Amino acid sequence: AVYNINDLYSAIENLVETAIRDYTSTATLEEVFVSRDKIMARVVQSLNDCEENWGIRVSRFEIQEINCSDQVRKATETAVLKKREAEARLAMAESTKQAKLLEMEASNEVNYSRAIAEEELKLKQAETERKLNTIKNQILLETTETELKMKRMEQEEQAKIKELHYQAEAN
Repeated sequence: AVYNINDLYSAIENLVETAIRDYTSTATLEEVFVSRDKIMARVVQSLNDCEENWGIRVSRFEIQEINCSDQVRKATETAVLKKREAEARLAMAESTKQAKLLEMEASNEVNYSRAIAEEELKLKQAETERKLNTIKNQILLETTETELKMKRMEQEEQAKIKELHYQAEAN
């Protein structure tokens, strides 16, 4: 095979470093730690782009570990912790908001149900009062009719007594 480079291993090493630097320059440190698969795919693609010129084909590339200084590691851990805390506060705020909305909805439902129940009670009270007034009027009417009948009967009785007195005086 004929190679267009003098030192294949150095060229591969340089190409791998370039591909990794290219990816990591556009990604956050957290993304770098969690996206090894993307980095490895980018390196394999870069190496295979040189397949025709170098006469090699890379089927797999593996990143065993990512090392960084203690300062960078601590800064990353702090950033991740702060991000998680912010997400937790956001989730808590969202939960609180949701709980308040549900509480307001429940309160509205209770108030609506109470208002309907009060309206129904007023309607039943009005109906009961109407029936009671109807019964009172019937009793009053019947009492008045009875009183009138009794007066007529008394008048008729007095008229019969007077007639009997007139007849007795006439005899």
